[in-house]
Order: sequence, then C-alpha cells, then structure tokens
Amino acid sequence: MHTPIFPNTKPFPKLMAFLGMFIGMLLVASCLTLLVPLFGGDIMATRTLLWVQCATQLLTFLVPVVLFILFYESDERGFLKADFRGRSWLQALAGMAIMLLLVPAIDEVTKWNDGWHFAEPLEGILRQITERSQQLIESFMADASVPGLILNILIIALVPAVCEELFFRCVVQQTFHKWFKNGHVAILVTAIIFSLAHGEVYAFVPRVLMGIVLGYLFYYGRSVVVNICAHFLNNALIVVMYFLYHREILGFSPDELPSFDWWWVVIFTIVAGFLFYVTFLRKEKE
Repeated sequence: MHTPIFPNTKPFPKLMAFLGMFIGMLLVASCLTLLVPLFGGDIMATRTLLWVQCATQLLTFLVPVVLFILFYESDERGFLKADFRGRSWLQALAGMAIMLLLVPAIDEVTKWNDGWHFAEPLEGILRQITERSQQLIESFMADASVPGLILNILIIALVPAVCEELFFRCVVQQTFHKWFKNGHVAILVTAIIFSLAHGEVYAFVPRVLMGIVLGYLFYYGRSVVVNICAHFLNNALIVVMYFLYHREILGFSPDELPSFDWWWVVIFTIVAGFLFYVTFLRKEKE
C-alpha cells in the first residue's frame, strides 16, 4: 500500500497518460540498438538481439505498469490481482488446459487470416513485416542446445507473458472496464489493442481471439497468475516445438502445424468451453 501521486483520476486521463508512458519508454527502448555498438556489441548477433528484445519488453510493457501504479493506484497487489492462493493455481492449470485445447481452432483461424489479400504495394509491405518478424523468431529458435532452450523459455516465453499480462489485462483492461462500465466491451477493446500492438496484420484475428480468451480468464479468474500461466504456456509451446524441430525429434515445422479434422477442432473447442464453465463461470454463479 502507498499513497498515489494523482489519486481519484478519471479513467480516460489515466489511459492517455499510460499511452504517453508507453510511447516514451518505446523511444527509450529504440535507442538500445544505437547504444549496443558503442559498448562493443554486435547488433546483428542473434544473442544480442535476444537480450535487446528482453530489455525492450521490460521497458515498454513493465516500466509503464510500475509508473501507472505509482501515479494512480494505492493498493498495488489488489490492482494487479496478485492472488497466489491455492485456488488461483488450480485455475491457472485450467487456464493452461483451455489455451492448449484451443490451439487447433486458433491455428485454423491463423491459416484463414494468412490468406487475406490487400492492394499493392500495401500487401507487399505487410508481407515483408510478417516475414521479418518470423525470420527474427526463427533466428532466436535456431539454437538447439539445452542452455539455448532455457534462455528462450525465459526471454521469449516468460518475460512477455508477465509483462504483457500486467500491461494489457491489469492496466488496460481494468481501466477500460472502469471507463465503459462493461467488462465484456473492455475485454474486446483490449484484445484488439493487444493484437495491434504486435504489428502483424496476417496474425491479427488469432491474436484478437487469444486476447479475448485471456481477457475472460482475467475477468472471471480475478488473478493475474491465471493469465501469466496461460500466456506462458502458449509462448513456451512454440519455443519447445522449435527446439524439438531443430533436434529433428519433431517431424514438422512449428509454423506449419498439421491440420486437424474439423470435428476434432469442434470437440476440442467444446471441451475448452466446458472446462471454462466448470472452473470459472460456475464459481461466479455460486
């Protein structure tokens, strides 16, 4: 508990200030690529880029959350929904299972979204952005050693899961909820912003869906632990699959998952919905 600098501020000014914090820290993070060569680092080296990626996540997503709490919130633990009781961990396991069960459905939506077409030269530019992002991820994942796997899990899976959930669910979604007085609208708007922040048009819709799932896990689970675990699983699954692929244990590339028959997609989605109802909605009704 602490005394905020600007108590009783309305939601809209909070959001504008938070946006300013984000942009400011984004500018600071962008300077990292300029500082690396000054200290003798090779900005083109994969390991250097990985650490720059980690620092960028911390600066652009975590620091604004800390500043937001310092300025506006008195009860940091309550605001962040930092509930570490036993039930939160059980809900986290359920959230992870739900995320896993929805992988086939989200993958089908990803394939559909990837088929979008735009007029030239816009499509060429958007495709180039997507390809560069994919190439960067693949360069991070190319290290098939166990230490490389551990480092990727920490930097590519855990750090984004923590930073992005604190940023989007704890601050953005809750502030929109206070503004709109409607949790469902807040979840949808936050999910759209969450997807836009990743900057990939050809993965826009699946990220919106993922944001909606994470939004409802936070809305009904009332614990950021649930969201961090579910988001972490989603990221870590990709990291581990790339590791197994480069070790020639997995027979297909993670960016080209084998298709499921439509009835399996439906069954997995129904099971995910049932698990969400049993774990979260039924408890809410009780």
